[in-house]
Amino acid sequence: MIDLHRHLEAAPRIDDLSHFVIKHNIDLPRDTDSLRRALTFEGRPGDLASFLEPFTRYIHRCFTSVESVRDFTLLAIKRMNEEGISYGELRLSPFYMSGVYSGSIRVPADDIVKTVLDARDEAAAIWPLRVGIILIVGRELDLSFAHRVVDLALKYQSHVCGVDLAGDESNYPPELFVDVFARAREAGIPITIHAGEAGPPEHVRTAVEKLGATRIGHGLAIANDPEVLAMVRDKGVVLETCPTSNWLTGAVQGSPLNHPLMTLHRAGVKVTVNTDDPMLQDTWLADDIAAARELGATERDLAVFEETAFKAAFSSHNQGRE
Repeated sequence: MIDLHRHLEAAPRIDDLSHFVIKHNIDLPRDTDSLRRALTFEGRPGDLASFLEPFTRYIHRCFTSVESVRDFTLLAIKRMNEEGISYGELRLSPFYMSGVYSGSIRVPADDIVKTVLDARDEAAAIWPLRVGIILIVGRELDLSFAHRVVDLALKYQSHVCGVDLAGDESNYPPELFVDVFARAREAGIPITIHAGEAGPPEHVRTAVEKLGATRIGHGLAIANDPEVLAMVRDKGVVLETCPTSNWLTGAVQGSPLNHPLMTLHRAGVKVTVNTDDPMLQDTWLADDIAAARELGATERDLAVFEETAFKAAFSSHNQGRE
């Protein structure tokens, strides 16, 4: 199995996180049930801001030291291995993990990236799966931070497999970041952009035509715009859909069965099935694959989605697959 869209900060199992909280003396509940109540959802929150609230309130507390960043990353990769994932990409926001969003820098962003990469390499000696690392530009921060993320991607270009734009899509549209991603594009760093999740189809067009995205995080809004859908299809842009998350964030309205995965697939758009924030959802890749089946995906369709994910993978670590 392949997962191209999973956020590191929401990737370990809750059961594993409870031991981590105790080991590193993290300011979070220490028993599994209390952690689950704090970090996961009971029912559907209905909008992206509600879905992301645990990031704002709780998860940033986990990254208090280089050692905690290492252990958190190892837990995330351990879980991917337990799921039977053969190749996955973990994306992370260096400045979120460093503490900038919470107002107190605990670990410099450069150390965050280096530690995550070192932990990824450490994990490679333990588990057989291959893992790519994507750095996220946070929409809400000053543009100087956006450029600093690209600086980090350039510094670690032989180890980082791509860059992303994530956060409050409604208030920070992709056109604000054209110059930022031009630098990544000119350096040959692959680009994926969160777009068409909490914003209109035109955000997807901008992400592809002006920011240079070859993959789009979510992108469901194009199902309602034949022109943008045709552009995505004709350019071979790959959508990283996440059925469970797309329902919980309100990107899909009315019913989980309204997800446009199969509509997009039948229209010729390249789609993949991924998890997004599995710890928050308390669902994992097998659950999202099951959700795709509920949407009408056959075993042949699922094989096509996985082959699309394999071909769209950013990391050179995917080479040599039998």
